[in-house]
Amino acid sequence: MSLVETLVGVAAGSVLGFAFSVMAQDFVLRRQRTETVNERVYSPLYDEITEAVEQLKHYDGLSTQEWDRVSKKDHLTYLIDGKLREDLRRFYGPTDKRLNTKANTCTDHYPALVTADANQRLQDRATPTTGSEVSQISQAVGWNLHRGSIREHQMASYSQAYDKLKAFSSGFTHGTLAEYFDWWEEKSRKDTQLVEYRETRDQALSEAESLRDRLAAKLGVKDYRKKGEG
Repeated sequence: MSLVETLVGVAAGSVLGFAFSVMAQDFVLRRQRTETVNERVYSPLYDEITEAVEQLKHYDGLSTQEWDRVSKKDHLTYLIDGKLREDLRRFYGPTDKRLNTKANTCTDHYPALVTADANQRLQDRATPTTGSEVSQISQAVGWNLHRGSIREHQMASYSQAYDKLKAFSSGFTHGTLAEYFDWWEEKSRKDTQLVEYRETRDQALSEAESLRDRLAAKLGVKDYRKKGEG
């Protein structure tokens, strides 16, 4: 091998070595960036969206703490892929706002109707004492009709109020507060307020499930129920 060939071989080896070194460094940097994005953005949002799915299934409002941090406090939305970023903005923006508006419409509308019904059932025997119980059951029913049930931790105290009214007047024909609630639910099932809330909630749930699955894919989680094992 001539000197020229030797020098060419050495030069080529140096170039290749440098190229592989650059490629290795680039790979490490890209991997570190991915891990950072996953840790600071995708993983927290995945957890929050997964929780949102369960909240929506129970007709509860949404938590937005992580999205507020990512989008407003840390300003990290530029790290999220374009289409996913826009869909997250829609979910946490217009969808969440519309859901809250429809829920508030229900909770503003029904307590007064329940109060009127309860006072009618008292058969002109209303007193300042019964007024407190009427207020309680109007809240128990009116604030929860869109949810489809009274929260378990509220049922005991509200049931006591209903039982007092039932003992006070024969106009309360339902045996329990739960039965009275079921009567109201059936009576109101086709009301515009409840129909629009359910449609909005179903749309929000569909968006949340899609976002959860897409975030799971970003994190390499094949089974969203087993994130820790992904």
